[in-house]
Amino acid sequence: MGHGGIACVERAVAISRSTISRGIKELAVAQKPLDAVHIRRPGGGRKSTAQHDPTLRTDLEAQV
Repeated sequence: MGHGGIACVERAVAISRSTISRGIKELAVAQKPLDAVHIRRPGGGRKSTAQHDPTLRTDLEAQV
């Protein structure tokens, strides 16, 4: 990131400078590729919309 890059990101995303710097350092020392890193445990996170509304897929396909 060039001169002023962190400040530009800080303003654009409204994240603190220390958080951005910490993320850059984490990426620099990452031993595993980013795809292999699991941030959430299995089953964590938002359930898919299709699980909440089983007819969603057929309804959307009917619109096309």
